[in-house]
Amino acid sequence: MASTLTVDTIVGATAAANVKLPAGHTVQTVLAHHPNQSSTTITSTSFVGTGLNVNITSKFANSKFLVTLTGGGWYDVGNSTQSMFATFHRNIAGGSYSIVTGGDNNGYGLMRLSGDGGSWNIKPYSMSALDSPSAAAGVVLDYKVIAKVNQNSCSWTASDRGMPTITVSEILV
Repeated sequence: MASTLTVDTIVGATAAANVKLPAGHTVQTVLAHHPNQSSTTITSTSFVGTGLNVNITSKFANSKFLVTLTGGGWYDVGNSTQSMFATFHRNIAGGSYSIVTGGDNNGYGLMRLSGDGGSWNIKPYSMSALDSPSAAAGVVLDYKVIAKVNQNSCSWTASDRGMPTITVSEILV
């Protein structure tokens, strides 16, 4: 039985040894589920936290981060003119939060869910963004899902639907 090890570069003879990875390589992935599966309601017409967030510590400087929300489901509470908008917020090393790269869209965020007034028409979440925060290696980045409504309120999540999940993958540039 023959084995082959092929590498471009290995440098160093200590614990700080470096291995050259190709650009576009996924370095690490973290995920979190919504911590509270009971009903969560959004009533604000300005973006507010949904309770869904995840922290990732960068392994390399200037990496990109693929942020994804999936699962769960919102409910328009039977209001056909109800809409909910969502996007991602990020802070670096405990600093102030800002909307991720390209996630504002003139205040509409990355995702809009519109009501149809139907009885229990629950719609799942799916949005993603490729963030370029220019962070140093070893820095904690906190990503969270934020949402707002156009009026009244909507049900962000509840125990009768799937659990929303946020996933963040660090990608080497």
